[in-house]
This record gives sequence, structure tokens and C-alpha cells, in this order.
Amino acid sequence: MGVLVLSIALRHPTIEACLAELRRNESLRKLIDIESEDKVPRKWNLSRFLDRLGEETHLTFLHQIFDAMIQQLGEAVPDLGRDTAGDATALNARRKKAARAEVEEEQGLPQATGGRKEYTDDDGKVNKVVEWFGFKLHLLVDVKHEVSLSYKITDTKAGDGETLPAILDTRRSSQPSDGPHQDARLRQGCRHQRCASTALQGKHHTRDPESFVMEGRPRTHAAWP
Repeated sequence: MGVLVLSIALRHPTIEACLAELRRNESLRKLIDIESEDKVPRKWNLSRFLDRLGEETHLTFLHQIFDAMIQQLGEAVPDLGRDTAGDATALNARRKKAARAEVEEEQGLPQATGGRKEYTDDDGKVNKVVEWFGFKLHLLVDVKHEVSLSYKITDTKAGDGETLPAILDTRRSSQPSDGPHQDARLRQGCRHQRCASTALQGKHHTRDPESFVMEGRPRTHAAWP
């Protein structure tokens, strides 16, 4: 798990790039308790590990761990979730073998598909196109404290406007209760959920068509006044 966290922290484009740096950087190995170069895992070791994490009951446990961490953070940070925004990013992946894909579909897991995202300029003309094969990672984040509050992984065809209500629900269920004040915030969030989920249909969205941040303020800001 330390390798995965390290690859994100160091912004390596691939796991293989992180493993290569670990083999040549002794100080980095010590940081995650890898004793020597020959103890650095191979990429297939991590692939099998990630596959296991995506299976039940491990997947449910991962979700519970994330929710528990957000609960603890919410108890320590009273205004957590007050200023929020939703967005999505691409996750690259390979196509699974038919037998494996069938098992995952029975578990309700999305399958990797081809994705395409267009960016426009101020005149509405497409000036950049990004294509990938894999998934979409949808995030609800606290823009003040820069921390993720909830997430959902889907195939590339799911839009943020369709997915945001689900991660809003997850966020509300994992937020620790602080009495009537929070209950009022959550009820207000429910009333504004439709507005947030249809943000992309408005004419004032940013150049990134998947972004919910508008005019320097979170598009979902009204959900937690």
C-alpha cells in the first residue's frame, strides 16, 4: 500500500515509474520500510494486490475505512463540507478477460470503456480533446481544506450530473452528526441537490465541461450554507 500512496504523492504517471525510482533511491525505500532493492515489489505483485482489494469483502472494508476517516476529520474540523465542489478525472485501465469481467459485473462493478472529453475556449469552440480507456473517478471535495469527502468510480459514459447526487448521499451518511445545526445543513443540501446535479446543463459552466466550480465559488456551495 505504501507504494501506491507514494506514487500518488510523487505524481508518478505509472506504478512502474514509482517502482523504478524505489529501486534506485535508498532514502525513498526507507520511507516506506522497504529494506533493500531486491525487496521492491514487481508490477505484477501490485496488480494482483489491487485486484484483491477490488473484490468483496475487501471493497466494502475500503469504503468503510474511507468513511471512518472522514467522520473523524469532521469531528475535528467543524466546517468540513461547508465549501464543496464536484469534479471528475480519468483513470486509465486495461480491458479485463471475459471471465473476470463477468464476475465483476455480477458484483455491480463498472468495466473499463473508452472515454472522450472536450475542452472549449471562451467562444465555445473545442480547443482540446482528451481520450482514454478506463474509468472515471468522481469526487466531492472540500475546497477550503483540500480534502476528498466522497467518491465514486464509474465507466467513462457516466456524467458528473448523473453521479453527483449519489456521492452527495454518501457524503451526508458519513458526516458525523453535530445536532440540529448539521441536520438543517443536510436538509438544505437535499433541497439544492437537483440544482447541483444539473450544473453542467447551465450556460455558465467553466471551460472544463465536467467541473462544478463556477466563478471562483463551488457550484455545490449552496448545499451547505
